Amino acid sequence: MDIYCERIIADVIRGYPFIVGDGDINLLVFTAENSEAEFLKEVTSSLTKSTDILLTDKRASALVVERLPQGLYTIPHSLANKKSLDDNKMHIADFRKQNAQIYKQIVILLKHAELLPAALIVQIDEVEKESLINKYKILSTNIKQLQEYSKNVNLQFECFVEAPLTLYNAQEAKIIGYRSRNNGKTHYAIIVGELGRTPLLRMHSSCFTGDLLGSLKCDCGQQLQNSLKYMAAHGGGVVIYLSQEGRGIGLASKLRTYGLQSKGLDTVEANEFLGYENDERSFLPAYKIMQDLQISRLRLISNNPRKADDLKSNGFIVEEMVHLQSEINSHNIDYLKTKATKSNHKINLKNNE
Repeated sequence: MDIYCERIIADVIRGYPFIVGDGDINLLVFTAENSEAEFLKEVTSSLTKSTDILLTDKRASALVVERLPQGLYTIPHSLANKKSLDDNKMHIADFRKQNAQIYKQIVILLKHAELLPAALIVQIDEVEKESLINKYKILSTNIKQLQEYSKNVNLQFECFVEAPLTLYNAQEAKIIGYRSRNNGKTHYAIIVGELGRTPLLRMHSSCFTGDLLGSLKCDCGQQLQNSLKYMAAHGGGVVIYLSQEGRGIGLASKLRTYGLQSKGLDTVEANEFLGYENDERSFLPAYKIMQDLQISRLRLISNNPRKADDLKSNGFIVEEMVHLQSEINSHNIDYLKTKATKSNHKINLKNNE
């Protein structure tokens, strides 16, 4: 069943619709991000019901410049076409709150696909459903299947490669690759020296712009290299490198937030403007890798208290938190201030004064 859900995600990524059902309700779902207008019009032109746009409360709140209660909302597509979604001309009365699980599972699936959490949906009957499946070969699922997929996606991993590494900041190292048996994502354990009984450990989420390009807008690259250097100088440790770009929203959406930040939003506000939570990451893959490496006690290299809390709630013993400070510059100061004030990161901002 996980393979079937992955086939749906593959269709969604290339802009193809899917059908999801829950009892008497069947919804035809297009992504708001990459669906082709002409194909959408062709497929929906003969349907009885009209098209709605499904949005998270974060995105809906951004459109009306007023905080809506937590949840999911729909707005008629025809109404949205008459009003600009980016000029704040929408009103709270335009939105209908949707509490059914089927809407939640649609948004979760889109997040698995690393697409914007917004969809174009049409309620269809059984006759329309069969017609769409036969004519367009659209894949159909139900919320139970989607719930099972989300439950299991980060639970099964296999080790697929191990090799020695010689790094600039850690000359005695090796890398172990882990692949999810469900979605195929790869994560890595970069082991420096010997792990020991209570190893130093950093859970590091991938950052293309910071780790690879050396972006000055964040401190991710600095944190990664400083951690490796610290481990090499203190007997060893492990960096668990997780494939979850942009705090779990994906690289494309992360780059969109960069554009929004250039217009004055901070990192949290930019995420919410696109419809995301402040932090969409899951650290379950890291916990599975730690179990494979037989790590139960650790010294955590992080400025983020949430990581320590999550580790403890999952049965790990965090004996110490090691806070490594990054160099502050005119490009990352606002980013670091937001992490400190809105995410409670332990960052010393005084060294910029």
